[in-house]
Amino acid sequence: MKRNKNWSFKWLRSLVQLPNSKGFTLLEAIIALLVFALCFSLFSLAVKQVHSINNAQQSDRQLEWHLFLNQFEYDLKENHLKEVTKNQVVFNQYVEKTGGTERVSYTRNFQKLVRQVSSQGYQPMLMQLRELTFSLDGMFLVIHVEFMNGENYRSQINLKSHIEESFDE
Repeated sequence: MKRNKNWSFKWLRSLVQLPNSKGFTLLEAIIALLVFALCFSLFSLAVKQVHSINNAQQSDRQLEWHLFLNQFEYDLKENHLKEVTKNQVVFNQYVEKTGGTERVSYTRNFQKLVRQVSSQGYQPMLMQLRELTFSLDGMFLVIHVEFMNGENYRSQINLKSHIEESFDE
């Protein structure tokens, strides 16, 4: 008895494709719907993930901004304001050990705002900046920041007790 080699796959072909049929079989339609449902669920999962990443980045920027303001106001409280330009603020800080002063500056360096003491080393304060401006408005120091992701922050710091001492020198 001679066995046909194609006999074992004949029944499988008959399930998937009927001879002389021009439409989808029920099995093909179910598989197509399953693939569509899988793609749709993966797409909706990806959209949710993108939203959560954007929210996390926004909260990181807010935290970075508030930490910067806390450090800046601390430096302002302890030091005397000396110079304000569009991209830089400079303080004079009294040093008890030497009895002299050292320079503390906040300067824009490409896409960063860095804090530097006596031109030695630097501490990054804000990252991924698109725009940064310092300006004086009467008795207020105005700081405006725009991050690369489009977020804008603005702060006005009262200089009433610091401006007379710092610019009279």
